[in-house]
Amino acid sequence: MESTRADHLMRSRPLQVGSPEKVTWGPLYDRLTAERERITSGDPMGGGLSVSQIGTAIVSLMKLGHTDDASTASTFSGFIEGVHQAVLTEGRSAKVFEEVPKDGVADRITLAKQASNCLSVSYYGGEKIHDDVSARNPFAALDRLSLSRIAFDGSGTFTSVERQVAYLEMNERDVNFRSHAFDLASSQSDQHGVPWHRIMTGLADAEIASGMSDAERAWSGWGTAQGLLASAETMLRQHDVRPPPLPGYAKLKGTGDAVLAVTSAANGEVTWLNIPIKQLAADESHGNRLSLIKLMGAVPDSGANPTTSKR
Repeated sequence: MESTRADHLMRSRPLQVGSPEKVTWGPLYDRLTAERERITSGDPMGGGLSVSQIGTAIVSLMKLGHTDDASTASTFSGFIEGVHQAVLTEGRSAKVFEEVPKDGVADRITLAKQASNCLSVSYYGGEKIHDDVSARNPFAALDRLSLSRIAFDGSGTFTSVERQVAYLEMNERDVNFRSHAFDLASSQSDQHGVPWHRIMTGLADAEIASGMSDAERAWSGWGTAQGLLASAETMLRQHDVRPPPLPGYAKLKGTGDAVLAVTSAANGEVTWLNIPIKQLAADESHGNRLSLIKLMGAVPDSGANPTTSKR
């Protein structure tokens, strides 16, 4: 079977903290990505969403269970590999495509179907599983921390396919960000004995760690963002150098308390969005058609967003 985008992304995980390396995707991956863009750009159909009453939705959200971070972390590698192998060997007949969200409401089923189409078309080069729903990535607008929480949520709130798509999206962003940091280190002037690749990798890893859920941090074996940043800054002081600004990691973390919401565009395309709670309260009076799914960001993560200190 021809190599898929998913094969490339699965081989790149997990990233080893502090390891100065650049993952080069190669021309095959570039061709598969271009084909993905060609197919999904002309695929606006999303299916209709119901309009949930906000008050009712929040009550139901508060009843959701919490994931055991340690348990999820210990089984995560087997989980994502199991989904990967199932799709590779069984294609659209894989049982994972039959899963539905545990709440079973119409809008959630629509989003789960879209994730199935995305996984099949965008990551494995296959056909749509559901003809009446888009194959565009429903998680593309979310920040990294939200993707991490979805991928490592073993409570049944999200289907296996949704968790897999969230993980693959997150992993691709990480690898590209790490590679940009590697290139930046390579462009630094040759200062004798300055370990630029280790320094820039450390700074980049601190950024990535700030967007990790606790379960992902346990799975990856990474330390906190503060600890990784402190190590990189120690090297900077030892060599008395200033680092160049890191390339930006787009959509790393949301700001403040937010809800994970589903919205439908005018053309019917469905997507997930992070909506700050304050903004949601203001928008409700304008009649936005939002279906709330899961409260996000209510509990601060231990990996705060790092900021490189000025020298």
